[in-house]
Amino acid sequence: LCVPLAWMVQIPWHVTAIFSLSVLLPYYADTVFQSQNRLSYYFKLLFALATGKFASILIWTSGLLPTSCASLLLFQGSVSLAITLAFLTPFFKYFSISLQKGKQVMAFMTTERHHFSGYYFAAALKIGNSNLVTLLGNQWVSKETLGIYALLMKVNAFVVGLSRTLEAMLVHREGIKTYAQDIFKHTWALGLFMQAIYMVVGAVYMIVTTGETYLGYHLFLSSILYPYLYYLQVRAGLLATYSNASLNWSNLIFTLCIGLFLLLTYLYHWQITLAELTGLVGLASLLQYCALILLHLKQSPVISKNRLLHD
Repeated sequence: LCVPLAWMVQIPWHVTAIFSLSVLLPYYADTVFQSQNRLSYYFKLLFALATGKFASILIWTSGLLPTSCASLLLFQGSVSLAITLAFLTPFFKYFSISLQKGKQVMAFMTTERHHFSGYYFAAALKIGNSNLVTLLGNQWVSKETLGIYALLMKVNAFVVGLSRTLEAMLVHREGIKTYAQDIFKHTWALGLFMQAIYMVVGAVYMIVTTGETYLGYHLFLSSILYPYLYYLQVRAGLLATYSNASLNWSNLIFTLCIGLFLLLTYLYHWQITLAELTGLVGLASLLQYCALILLHLKQSPVISKNRLLHD
């Protein structure tokens, strides 16, 4: 993947390779730490990576490094790679064991591929949905609108990322059995708390970056946090029971909504405003969340304690 990527962005291959590895390795660390139930260790890694990236940007902007994009990617990728390897060093034995038992692992993956195949499709849809607007919308959306939209999505990603701890608790079956009911009862309170964070962080961030608050946009996008938190709990139950079909269908709803709208803009030569773009993404996300929740309620209680206890 590094070769076509380097050709597309015209960045040296070795820089692309190092930066790509620095992005991919934390995903391996995520798998290792979660399998060992070392979530606190994983969150420390995330904090160290964020600190390293921030320090890299400060050093780059101070003039100590060449001002090219390639130099920033190389330096930041090298720092992130070193931090991740340092955190993974105590767990190297698991990597060596996986290499020694490569044939057994491949045999297991081949035998149980029907359990795993849905995850790859869901992951591809999730990544595609995250970049669909910026990749396809530049033909019908001005660069200024896309820039503001990207900043709004940065705020959204930050606040939604705070729910990662909640999702991590519910990915494990023991976590579902222990915490699911209490979390479900207090979802609205949690949503209100996250919405308050969203409004404050969003206003401050947008003032710093653009000079305006965009409070209306933050209010609209933060309101979708309430169905998202219910969606998060249903998704955790589906993943814990290897039920990917309805999850994939909900992701496809978002893809189809955005894709159909972009197709119409292409056919009728529309120019999309920031309000229209934000509203489209917000409504598509709302449909995605509500579809999964309703489908879950219509089918069997995937997230219920009873099913988990008998699986």
